[in-house]
Amino acid sequence: MDDIHQSTVSDGGSAAGAPGPFAPSPFKTLVIRSEYLLQSVLKYPLAVPCPHCGSARQTLITRKYRVARIVRCTDCGLGFSRPIYRSWVADNFYDELYTAGFSTTLPDESRLADWLSSGFRDTQRAADAILRTLRRHAATPFPALLEIGCSWGYFLHQARGAGFDVTGVEIGDQRRAFGRQRLDLEIVAGLRELPAGKRYDIVYTSHVLEHFTDLRDVFPRIAAVMKDEGVLFVEVPNFDPAQLGPRCFSIVGAVHPLGFDSEFFRANLPRHGLAVTGVFSSWDDVPARPVAASHTDVIVIRAGRRLVS
Repeated sequence: MDDIHQSTVSDGGSAAGAPGPFAPSPFKTLVIRSEYLLQSVLKYPLAVPCPHCGSARQTLITRKYRVARIVRCTDCGLGFSRPIYRSWVADNFYDELYTAGFSTTLPDESRLADWLSSGFRDTQRAADAILRTLRRHAATPFPALLEIGCSWGYFLHQARGAGFDVTGVEIGDQRRAFGRQRLDLEIVAGLRELPAGKRYDIVYTSHVLEHFTDLRDVFPRIAAVMKDEGVLFVEVPNFDPAQLGPRCFSIVGAVHPLGFDSEFFRANLPRHGLAVTGVFSSWDDVPARPVAASHTDVIVIRAGRRLVS
């Protein structure tokens, strides 16, 4: 299985009572795979700078489909796909081609009403446990929460109900509009469009950073919108071949061009005004059981602002 297929069937695609609307699109999967393979052939001899630090120094980790490569930046440690896939046929890839089950499929009136009334029970997206963890890390009773990659707002809606002052960032035009219009949420298209001067107690992003094609400004912008006592939580797939072996190779490809291991965050967040305060193998481990490096399929990173006196 590769990241193309994972993106279309994971994220609650088999949620109880509603498998049909969340099924992957074979046509979209074919388009993505075909474009990725063709770009891999055409761009094979071209140099690709690291999407995080810009370095041209890379080591080969493995090959996919013989023509695509997964490499690791020698300078910052980021794993990434060569090439970095960008669709030729879709103006907005995340509206036109990308599907990830519950996370991206917009519900109809009846289903939305059911989910709102039940608190998203049986959808694999009930957020009570994570919100309790986030609140324990907030310095104020009514914390300002920023979610990066909020889709149509199912997490933000639950966070607002739990007493958070919520804002979201979502690149998908349709999902952003749905969250604004149907859930009355404040959702912007990018970090540059956040309300001027607003600072956040909690910045949260889950299974989003691996989709980025350019990380150069992301961490500095996150640090800039965090309060001095603010906390960043990042959850990403664990791309750590040293611990997980070849089974983690499927993480990186067309839809997930970037691959992170625990050490990437420890080494690089301080360069952007942030400092890791905990690495965890699951949300159940936060905050009591930090580890040196996650040993599961996901990494949960906790970080704070790195204040210089």
